[in-house]
Amino acid sequence: RQVRILAGYFMTSLEMQGISITLLKIPTGSEYWIDLLDEHTDAPHWPKRIGSPNFDSILAGDLSVTTVQPRSVTPSECKKSLLHQILEAIANRLIDEESKITEYDKAVGDGDCGLTLKSGAQALLSLLPKISFDRPSDSFLLISQALSDTMGGSSGVLYCILLDSIAFHVREK
Repeated sequence: RQVRILAGYFMTSLEMQGISITLLKIPTGSEYWIDLLDEHTDAPHWPKRIGSPNFDSILAGDLSVTTVQPRSVTPSECKKSLLHQILEAIANRLIDEESKITEYDKAVGDGDCGLTLKSGAQALLSLLPKISFDRPSDSFLLISQALSDTMGGSSGVLYCILLDSIAFHVREK
């Protein structure tokens, strides 16, 4: 029995083509999951339209969402120089530790995490001189786009979601 349809534009994997359909079977006695799905969230890549619309409205392209008002952060609240230094230090450390990260990932995963993070770190280092952080939200979106273009796998998507969320929550008025 259909209980909810969540339709909209979601963050996908790097270079994912087409659509994705996910079904969630709620076991008897676990109906509280429906309440959890209906909870309010400000997550930028989670649909704000939750309910039981009919399939005809979805097929007609009715994917409207509600707008969430972000917290406003002015550039004076950001320690721009410090932020540059922190991001540069993180990127350099990831590059330096690539082989160790890869070694750990080979033990528990597919062994590409070190190279993926190194690729993203190199992209960040090449982008940092061009970012002023005068508009923090735009700066985080630029970083997210750079990582999206250079990092594959699930970690790339997760970092982009994180950076997009940061950009959303520090958006200027």
